[in-house]
Amino acid sequence: MKILLVSNTEFRKRPHLVRLVNLLVSRGIDVSFLGVGKDNIASEGINNIQHLKVSGDRLNLLFIPLIQANIITRAKKLDIIIATHPYSLLSSTLSRIFQGQAVPICYYPGEIYDGSGLWHLRLIEKMCFSSVKSIISPNIPRLDYLVQRFGDRPYFILPNSTPDMSEFSNYVPASSDREMRLIYLGTSNVIRRCLDTLIMAVDKANFNVSLMIAVGGREENINEIKGLISNTVNQDRFEFLDYVQYPRHFDYMKSADVGVMLYHPDISLNYKFCEPNKLYEYSMMSLPVISSNHEHLVEKVEKYDFGVCVDPLSVDSILDGLQRIKKSDMMHLRKNARNWFLDHGSYKIHTENLINWIHERV
Repeated sequence: MKILLVSNTEFRKRPHLVRLVNLLVSRGIDVSFLGVGKDNIASEGINNIQHLKVSGDRLNLLFIPLIQANIITRAKKLDIIIATHPYSLLSSTLSRIFQGQAVPICYYPGEIYDGSGLWHLRLIEKMCFSSVKSIISPNIPRLDYLVQRFGDRPYFILPNSTPDMSEFSNYVPASSDREMRLIYLGTSNVIRRCLDTLIMAVDKANFNVSLMIAVGGREENINEIKGLISNTVNQDRFEFLDYVQYPRHFDYMKSADVGVMLYHPDISLNYKFCEPNKLYEYSMMSLPVISSNHEHLVEKVEKYDFGVCVDPLSVDSILDGLQRIKKSDMMHLRKNARNWFLDHGSYKIHTENLINWIHERV
């Protein structure tokens, strides 16, 4: 059995694809990867990781689907193609036309493309969707949206979970006589991740708290964060860490007491239906969380009691959340976080239906 993952980016920049590939390989499935970028690293168990080297004007991106389609067409017999972006979906669909054979396509979109400037991606999806035989979604709210938009066909939930690292199963409660250390890992977009209200809340807290920040992204966004911190009264509460790729960032979490995952509720459907990697990564590390109060996140975080949910647009709400978590039994929260991960974060369990569907295609 041979599967090809087609992406619009580099392999190592998409941890969810790395996890999926590792799982497929562990089940004896032959997997190759075709992406775009500079990364051409070898990976154990994967026969071929290939990246298109694109430079110059971004208009070159318009030719990527044609180039990828040509590469796919020349590939040896494929049993399934997994496309992870509208451009990748277009590449895969074109390759079916070029080959004159109907290789099943599984669509695994990383986003919902609802922005006004993304009309061309929505158009590509609409044009190519007749070739899609199944869809992968990270959570039920987004799945419901995809079913409504694209109609009934096999769908699979594949959460943004992470493989279990059992060495992080020891619970070490924070001491009440030292600072409570928060950690924020992720994108540097201030508005989308509500970093402005978070920074103001940490600055105004009436107890000893600190925030470690490790962000990637545009330099102007990082400078905006630094500018917000420079206007605080308690600048010593903030520490910038070098941004590192998955899974090296787990080392940062070892020194934290609480993980932060805030998402603006009104930016896009991606944020409304978010299922963050950090939900699983923090809980795997036995870290309580301060989360946005999105309904489906509240059902997880507060129902299973491993953190607090706040209005990410309100400094007062975040302050209240910090107070609540400070007064909580940290040992209790840590144990609940770890137990939630063991019960709901098993990547292997969630992927069993997908593996069965793959085997049925051959």
